[in-house]
Amino acid sequence: MAPIKGRLGDRKNATIELEGREIKLVVKTGFFGGKSSNRVIKLDDINSVKHGTGTKPFPDAMMIKIQYPEEELSFFSINKAPLEALAVEMEAFIEKREKLLVEMENEYVIDREAHTALLYLNLELVDALMGLVVLVDGSVDWGSVESMFNQVMRVNQDRDNLSVLRPSHLSLERLSMGIKKREIDVIKSEVYDLLFVLRESCAEKAKHSEPWFNNMFHKLFLDVLMSFWGRRLEELTGEFSGESIENSEMRLQELSKLVHTEIGKDDKQLTTGQEYSENHRILFEWVEALQNVEFEPDEELEKRLTA
Repeated sequence: MAPIKGRLGDRKNATIELEGREIKLVVKTGFFGGKSSNRVIKLDDINSVKHGTGTKPFPDAMMIKIQYPEEELSFFSINKAPLEALAVEMEAFIEKREKLLVEMENEYVIDREAHTALLYLNLELVDALMGLVVLVDGSVDWGSVESMFNQVMRVNQDRDNLSVLRPSHLSLERLSMGIKKREIDVIKSEVYDLLFVLRESCAEKAKHSEPWFNNMFHKLFLDVLMSFWGRRLEELTGEFSGESIENSEMRLQELSKLVHTEIGKDDKQLTTGQEYSENHRILFEWVEALQNVEFEPDEELEKRLTA
């Protein structure tokens, strides 16, 4: 769009033009000389645009009023059609941006709630499944085992009910049969098989990027909780978890770094030397904190505006 000649509200001569996504304003020198001044206003910074005629000090001219952070610009021109076309184009951009922002924020809220709900349920499922392993070690209270299995079924059903993400279904038929027949080896085997499938599904999800949530969280949260449970089972049953302290610490640091990148620094730290209950509490608090991360549209908005 070619520069449009006109005047500012203070009667200074100027030109205005739209180039890409920037408004370029050149204020001309006065009769006695002096330097011209240039100003660039990015469309992304503009809050509102109004245009029309009948405004002083040039009521017969077309007026465009641009409001942007802490400033306002009024430009008048008797070359009405081009200035009106510029204003309409700017208004269309602002309207598109505002519409996209509303759509994206709605997407963000729905998507983030779905992901953090799945994170939470996956952790709950690990707790319940590992709880079964603890309960069938040594002298078995089958009433407690059945109660814990009911917890497994509840969490698994809640996962199935997540309509937005639709996580992979976990069949509990063989585990249920093992409990009914009081077959401890079958129960342990099924628990470990279910945990393997759950870990594989989270690892697969981590390979795919999404605009509003880092899918690596699904893998890392699960891996870290499994690592904590491995250490706990060593203490409770004497079974070696198979993971070195170094590997476990590396997982904790990786998750801590990723979480703090999203939520900012806090005073919570996961360590292998910390009590299981404290590490467990922090994990679930971090899931809640991830849900409450504020909407920041910058990169995704730019992508959609230029699409």
